[in-house]
This record gives sequence, structure tokens and C-alpha cells, in this order.
Amino acid sequence: LLERTPLWYYILLEAKHQQDGQRLGLVGSTIVAETIIGLIRQSRDSILRDPTWQPTLGAGFPIARERLELRHLIEFAGVGPVIDG
Repeated sequence: LLERTPLWYYILLEAKHQQDGQRLGLVGSTIVAETIIGLIRQSRDSILRDPTWQPTLGAGFPIARERLELRHLIEFAGVGPVIDG
């Protein structure tokens, strides 16, 4: 395992050390989130394929389509801290 650690094993160890095994750590969470985002972007039915779609968050808080990031959705849903960036 020192030379060829499988990714899934690393992700489980990371979760154990970073989150006491209760949830994924940074790398595992990033892989899951990026996979979901990639699937949404590739879907034929995704609103992200509609060039006229313009996202907004809350009452009149427009986000340019090119700047919409996962952190905006987390902030809007109120399920995590507001992340500046």
C-alpha cells in the first residue's frame, strides 16, 4: 500500500482522519462533487446547456452564468458556510 494505494482506500482513510469517519474528507468530497457537476453539465436535459438560462440566488441576486459555482448553491441552500472566493 505504500507504493500503490488504491484511491478508494485513500478516500476512506482521509475520511477517518479528517471527519472521524462520519463523512468524506476534502479529496473524497471534491471527487463526488466534481463527478455530479460533470454529469449535470453533460446531460442533454440540463439547464446548463440552455444558452438563455440565467441563474439567480434569492431576491434579485444575479450570478453570471459563467461564474456560478458550487459554493453559491451551498450558500443559497444554507447548508454550509459562506465561502469567499
